[in-house]
Amino acid sequence: MYRPVIAFQEYYCRIAHALILMPHYRDPAQLFIPLVRNLHNPKLAVSVNLINSRIKHYLELTPRPFGALRLKVRAIRAARALIKGMSFEDVMTHGN
Repeated sequence: MYRPVIAFQEYYCRIAHALILMPHYRDPAQLFIPLVRNLHNPKLAVSVNLINSRIKHYLELTPRPFGALRLKVRAIRAARALIKGMSFEDVMTHGN
């Protein structure tokens, strides 16, 4: 079995299975069950800002030629979608 699958199964067994309803950050009237949670306090969801900052941090660690700009997360997602067969128009629509 693939390691990401095993990691997800372990995470789900330990943390994510607990049905904790949380208010959505944009509309507090909407409740949801967060999939990704803080490991130190499972009652807290991981914010979008935290995920983005972690991805940017790891992109900074990737080797690149001297003077080359850091890869952008949005560009990587768009390129992956095109490689997987998504149409250019759909990528542009979802990117905006």
